[in-house]
Amino acid sequence: MQITYTLKNNREVEQGEYDEGRRVLRLASGRELNLAIETDSKLAKKLIYNKVVTIPEMKLVTLTQLAEH
Repeated sequence: MQITYTLKNNREVEQGEYDEGRRVLRLASGRELNLAIETDSKLAKKLIYNKVVTIPEMKLVTLTQLAEH
């Protein structure tokens, strides 16, 4: 699914992809983070704000909620 998120370092809004089956978040930069792995999950929380918007549902969810699906 597509997601929209905001980077913490420059507050830019970007779009990425989230693979629910693998629980992998692919950022616009191309970096892939597996939210099932604690270190990747912590890194995601350092790089982007905790709340993201899923598209096309336009639903606001946290990174933790996203990883639970």
